[in-house]
Amino acid sequence: MAKKEKVQGLFAVNKPKGLTVHQVLEFINQTFRRHAEATRFEMTRRQVVELGTCMSLTTKSWATGVVVVGVNQGNRLLKEQEKMNEIIHATGMLGFSTDTKDFKGDPVKQIPASQISKDTLAELLPKLVGKVYNREIVMPATPPTPEKPAWITHLNTFGKKKKKRLLQEYTRPQPAEKVIEFTTPKKIYRMELLDFKKLHTSPSVQRMIKSLAKTPLSSKTTSMPAASPLTNLIKSVESKNPIFKVEIECSPSTSIERIIHDIGFSLNNAAYLLELERVKQGDFILHEDTLDWEQCGVFDNIYDAMNNWIRKVRRRELEKELGGRNL
Repeated sequence: MAKKEKVQGLFAVNKPKGLTVHQVLEFINQTFRRHAEATRFEMTRRQVVELGTCMSLTTKSWATGVVVVGVNQGNRLLKEQEKMNEIIHATGMLGFSTDTKDFKGDPVKQIPASQISKDTLAELLPKLVGKVYNREIVMPATPPTPEKPAWITHLNTFGKKKKKRLLQEYTRPQPAEKVIEFTTPKKIYRMELLDFKKLHTSPSVQRMIKSLAKTPLSSKTTSMPAASPLTNLIKSVESKNPIFKVEIECSPSTSIERIIHDIGFSLNNAAYLLELERVKQGDFILHEDTLDWEQCGVFDNIYDAMNNWIRKVRRRELEKELGGRNL
């Protein structure tokens, strides 16, 4: 059904693994453009729709779950969604830590973790509830200079200018850690253990670990990159390191990698993030209020999703006026 009125509002997409937020918005924009070309020929050479989202365009492509999208004037409502708490399903692994606190980084620590039980982890999680993060420490992107460069033994064979340049680079002070102060502190409101498994006892978990060696394909790529150093390390070690899944309700834009890292640190061990799925963002709940990726290619699905959100908000406001009674 063709709809010629200007659409505006909010809807949510269940972002699949392997796609960036920018790719999601581009795909949705193509859906609107196809609709405009079929119904409003005078707009085909202009911008058809203005899209926005609560999430950063640099959000990790391997993260999945709810992505709230604003359409035209609906972008003004994104700020309200950004202020609401998020619910995250995060999967982590004990016994390893990386420089990025997730599976994409290089391993920096390996600790035996087979002694950690499900009960031990379950007792720890309530103690972390209420924790507040006021700042984030960002490591410098510049790699450290080796202690003895390869050219040091051939220094006298270089010219005067090249020798001076090499010595300046070698003695240049390394950048210090950058500390980012949060304007709004990030807080953990609830944390619940959903699953706890040992790597060697669960074939399904083993398949998940092996899949980390492969970056999920987008709609345009067919290449398959090589395994990460961490994945190779896990495969080479016959360990019984536990893999756990937790549900976290926290402030928006909280660093889930840091929470998983702190779980390992609190257990006198190490941990890093394997998977991240956003279950709730703002008014939108995964599967209940989200469109699947395939549905985003049809304009009518997006139009209906925005209307469903409007009805949901109006129903909630009416229930509030009636004193919380269900309609």
